[in-house]
Amino acid sequence: MSMSKNYIIAALTALLWLGADLWTKAWAAQSPSLPWGEAGSLFFLSQAHANPGIAFGLRLPMAVQVGATFAVLAALGYASHQRLRANPGKGFLQSLLWGMLLGGALGNLAERLNQGYVLDFINLKPFPTFNLADVGITVGLGGWILMEWLEEKRKD
Repeated sequence: MSMSKNYIIAALTALLWLGADLWTKAWAAQSPSLPWGEAGSLFFLSQAHANPGIAFGLRLPMAVQVGATFAVLAALGYASHQRLRANPGKGFLQSLLWGMLLGGALGNLAERLNQGYVLDFINLKPFPTFNLADVGITVGLGGWILMEWLEEKRKD
């Protein structure tokens, strides 16, 4: 697959993930009671609440949060570009993962800049409450790290 197709896949995935994230946050903010699960169950949608922190609720000044987001995205974007450039034929999964990560990061960043906090509403015990953007960030980054680790293992 060509580099341009990989970038298109990443961009479309990011836009879809961003749209889904912003839509679910708007839905959760408008829903007085969320319809699935109960507070004692393993999985439930909880009352939406504002999370002013970054990465597991770590509270930092807004400028630091925004700067850290841009720095991490720039570093991962550069690494992803180098990886795709080195082997463009194997970039489909990496492009999907990068799109998920980018869409999630942009979703949380947009909300943080607009409202000063991120809305969390998914509760999967024992994890802290999170949102769809957090899923994209975690799956995207975790999948990318796993791909790199498997590639290194295959070389050995």
